[in-house]
Amino acid sequence: MVKTQLESITEIISKLELSISKDTAALNSCDPADPKVHLLKTEIDRMNQRLEFFQKEQQAIIASGKTIYMFEFGTDDHIRQSFQDDDVRWKVDSTFIKYTQRILESDKTPAKKIKMMENLMKVYTDLVESISGT
Repeated sequence: MVKTQLESITEIISKLELSISKDTAALNSCDPADPKVHLLKTEIDRMNQRLEFFQKEQQAIIASGKTIYMFEFGTDDHIRQSFQDDDVRWKVDSTFIKYTQRILESDKTPAKKIKMMENLMKVYTDLVESISGT
């Protein structure tokens, strides 16, 4: 099942909160002279910063009111959603070029890149035909 962006970020937040609570419990059970204390404090601070970042992202997603699905990069649905995020009437070509660059710069295998480009061409062709009315 495909998750929404909000569901994915909420899952990350839950995992971070759980990890912070485990490290905090480990910190509280340590001897203050133990060298592990500094490492745990640093790790908890780092995770708290990440948690703050993700909570801000979560609030921004909620405020936007958009439901964005987390499809695998390069699938038909992912590409179609990328075009829908833009005002396609005047940005179709620039979105196509931008997406082509992302595919070519990705660290996927050549066969995977070819499949992604085929998906891009299919979505692009369908979109251009629907705009031109042919």
